[in-house]
Amino acid sequence: MFLHTGVFPMRKFGVFLFLCFLVAFGFVCLAGDAQEVAQEMAGEVVMVLSGDTLSVKVESKATEVRLHGIACPVRGQPYADEAKSFLMRSTLGRRVTVEVVSETDSTHVAGRVFLMDGTAIGERVLSAGYGWWDKSAAPDSVEFGQLQDDAKEKGVGLWTDEDAMEPWAFQDTVDTEPPEMDTIIVYLLACLVCGLLLLVFFLFNKMRGASNHVARESSTDYKTIENCKRSIRDLLDNISGTVTGLTEDNQDYHESLKGHKASIAKQTTIKGLKQIERLLVGELDRMLAKSNDYQDRLAQANATIKEQEEAIEQIQTDANKDSLTGIANRRAFSARINEELDRAERYGSVFSLILFDIDNFKAVNDKYGHLGGDRVLEGLTGVVADCLRSSDFFARYGGEEFAIILPQIPAEGALLVAEKARKTVEATTVTSGNDRIKVTISAGVSEVRAGKDTRESLITRVDEAMYSAKQGGKNRVERPGTKN
Repeated sequence: MFLHTGVFPMRKFGVFLFLCFLVAFGFVCLAGDAQEVAQEMAGEVVMVLSGDTLSVKVESKATEVRLHGIACPVRGQPYADEAKSFLMRSTLGRRVTVEVVSETDSTHVAGRVFLMDGTAIGERVLSAGYGWWDKSAAPDSVEFGQLQDDAKEKGVGLWTDEDAMEPWAFQDTVDTEPPEMDTIIVYLLACLVCGLLLLVFFLFNKMRGASNHVARESSTDYKTIENCKRSIRDLLDNISGTVTGLTEDNQDYHESLKGHKASIAKQTTIKGLKQIERLLVGELDRMLAKSNDYQDRLAQANATIKEQEEAIEQIQTDANKDSLTGIANRRAFSARINEELDRAERYGSVFSLILFDIDNFKAVNDKYGHLGGDRVLEGLTGVVADCLRSSDFFARYGGEEFAIILPQIPAEGALLVAEKARKTVEATTVTSGNDRIKVTISAGVSEVRAGKDTRESLITRVDEAMYSAKQGGKNRVERPGTKN
């Protein structure tokens, strides 16, 4: 008998949030006088502690680095969060070189920090107005003083309020007008993200809708759903990382070039213009390197997207296939019979349904074990499939129960197909190790009543015919009201 119980549980699909920041943690500073040192180290910025302090991972060890010669607002002071956010955008997750000027101990140093393209982070913070020249630490850094004066004249960051005498006295907020996003790649990726999100949600909803018709699911179905969700999460994470990186780089370009433009307008000396020229050349070199990086990252994103699309398509295919026999599963059968019923009601077309069950299958499992039972299911599937047309639909309905949909075939033709399958199975011997196993099947057959039948009424009628065949002695084919 066919049981119509059990509904596959589906968890709600939540929107994946993009992670922006790592959880901040700090080290307790040990007391001690800083000693002058002369060394250089390179590593990856893993954390930003404040506007002028970051944590660099060097050979698996985290070192706290304070930017030499500048100071930024501390926590609780105005612009402290803005300064920290600016340093995070500029350095977090990137490799840097640190020219150590002084150190308190092996994990707490002060020095000049450079990106791999040569950009000096301290000078960048001063140019953006998120810090000021620390004369006590770097009294002879004339360049720091010049950059601070430039930021004051532009009125950016800390220097928004022209009347303030101290950096921490500022109360006005930073100008939050968004930068121009004139990088075409960013727009292309944004469109690509929207399209992929629509594709992902369409596939997910389609799978969820199909699952509402499923009466019983195997453990394999749970795995395919989890694989699909995992692929979707990976896809969104990859897109998020790529778009976030490109957007931050583009914003950095805008801020730097705007600052250089303002500096050119106010310069009156050859020395000052030479300084601006040097900064612009460095900026152009950095932009050229980033342009090549954009192309590589875009190509990588396209490759990742293609892989994820293929993975999702494969998962959707696997979700409709029985893992043991390779034929359609109950989910796919539910979708197909609904399509045939809609076609019959709309166009008056005909189709027939065959349900059959392996006789005494429990005894087969008891005698030959579940491995022997699996060999019987695989062998039976192969010989029955050979009796069908390419347009017929063959599915494992559950356990030892199978279903066949025969489009454009009335009941009389379906009886012939079912009888042919019954005789073929009866004549087949399945080998499992040293065992030779023979089985028979009992089948029920009925034609759809266009405009009258629902899926439930048709399956129930055929199910009852199959049950009658079992009660009549098994190894038989019957249709409602007729015995063969």
